[in-house]
Amino acid sequence: MNACLSEPSFPPSFNLKPETPENQNLEILDPIRQILKTKQGENSNLPKANLQQAYLAGVNLAGADLEEANLQGANLVNANLRNANLKKANLKNANLSGSDLRGADLSFAILTGSNLTQANLENADLKSTNQIGIEACRERL
Repeated sequence: MNACLSEPSFPPSFNLKPETPENQNLEILDPIRQILKTKQGENSNLPKANLQQAYLAGVNLAGADLEEANLQGANLVNANLRNANLKKANLKNANLSGSDLRGADLSFAILTGSNLTQANLENADLKSTNQIGIEACRERL
């Protein structure tokens, strides 16, 4: 089955709670649920959000603050992440193929094993990223 065409699904361990010690303040949950439902999250404030294994194909997260977010294994195929803050984000094994990452800050992000095939990385900040094992064919820099 092509993972890009599958229905949204989450593993049993999927958790929308932010990875912070202050989990009593769960205001971040409603915006994440809304984004998962509508695919619209432009300029969202989601630092340290746990979106591990999330199905976010085609989502609009342009200008979103996802600093230190856990997006490990997330499906971000054809996502709009233009000018997003992904500094120190965990994108290990994430599928970012066809995504728009123009102007995104990926500094210090973990990109190990991620798929950036045909992603647009024009003017993206890739300073000190961990890029071991990236699949990147015809990415636009």
